[in-house]
This record gives sequence, C-alpha cells and structure tokens, in this order.
Amino acid sequence: MSDTYPETADGVASGGKASREGTLPILVGDQNSRIRQLIEIALADLGSKPVGVSTGRSLLDHARRRAHHLLFLRLDLPDIDGLEVVRRLREAGDPAPAILHHGVLRPTGVLSALRLGVIGILERPFSLSQIRRFVVRRFSRGRPGPAEQAIRLAEQGRFLPAAKQLEDAGAEPGDFISVTWISLLRGIAERADDSQLLPLVHRLMSPTSGLRYPAGTRFNPSPTLP
Repeated sequence: MSDTYPETADGVASGGKASREGTLPILVGDQNSRIRQLIEIALADLGSKPVGVSTGRSLLDHARRRAHHLLFLRLDLPDIDGLEVVRRLREAGDPAPAILHHGVLRPTGVLSALRLGVIGILERPFSLSQIRRFVVRRFSRGRPGPAEQAIRLAEQGRFLPAAKQLEDAGAEPGDFISVTWISLLRGIAERADDSQLLPLVHRLMSPTSGLRYPAGTRFNPSPTLP
C-alpha cells in the first residue's frame, strides 16, 4: 500500500480553536522523514511543537524524558512496533492518548490496540486534515460530546464507564456500530477472550460500516483482511 499523504485544504473542525498549551508537545514516530515532516507541518499549523523520531526506542526515550500530550506513531516502526511502544509506555504509567497509523492491521491487532487505549487508528494513506481534526477535537476548549467523552474514558482504560457513556447517549436499536462498540468495550473491561471479542471487531471493520471514530479519524480496512 502506498504511503502517499495528500495535503488537503484546512481541515480544522468547527468546534473551536485548539488550546495552544493543550497541544504541546506531540511526539511523532515514523521512519519515513518525509512523512514526519508532513505530520509536523500539519501539527505546527495548530500551534503544537511536534518532536519527530525515526524509531520506537527513540520515541520511548523522548516520552520518558519529557511531558507530552499526544503520540502519533506508525505501527510498523523498524525496531519496536507501535503497539509494543504504547504497551511499554502504559506499563510505565504514561496515559497519553495515541494515534496509530498502519498499512495493514488485522482484527487481532485492532483488538490489541483497543485494549491499550489506542482509539485513534488511521489507515494509510490518510490526509493531513484528518490529523488536524483529531488534534483540534482532542484538545479543543469546551465540553466534549458524549461520544468524545467515551473515547477519552476508553483511552484511560475505563472501558465500562465508556460503554455506559455511549448507552446513556441513546444509541438507536438499529445502530449496530454503537451497539457493537458498547458490547466490545464491556467485553474488554470484563476480560473476555478473543473468541468472544474478535467477531465484534470484524463487525466494526466491515467495509460497509463506514465507521467514523468520534475523534475525527476513519477506519475502513480492506475487505480482503481475514
């Protein structure tokens, strides 16, 4: 799959400007220097001070040395994959939200990411406007909506409260995406095994679902994935 990142017009969501201090700094992990530069440009336009590194070890070193508000990293880093980087940071008590981007991510990988609180998942290629929307929504002033509150709870590993937040928001009976999200969050919280949870992930990955994460990202993998 191509790693082309088309630059788009201003993609800032209309929910207010991002807080300058809320977006500083952001760590970017990608071995492709051009991609790092493009991501850094997109984030710098929002007042952030992104720090770009090329390996998972470098990202871990930076994350442990300085406070940060967001991780934007590639799944297939050359030394340590993105999920392992996030896992090590979580074990070290680092709760910073993470956006993971990938070329091919299988259902088991999606489930692992969700268990680690990685709710922002982007499939390559993606536009810079998607990054901008995510950052603006994640750090904008004002009270987040119910879906965004649920995402933030799940990022913190609070899966049952996240599921309750979605239930209280009033999902329609026919809205299988919301119902599936609720079931998946509850299953993760209750430590259900993969045989129970993977069918739910498959439903969310359906190319016909058009699933849009509340944080502004879209995840629509190839229908050829097993």
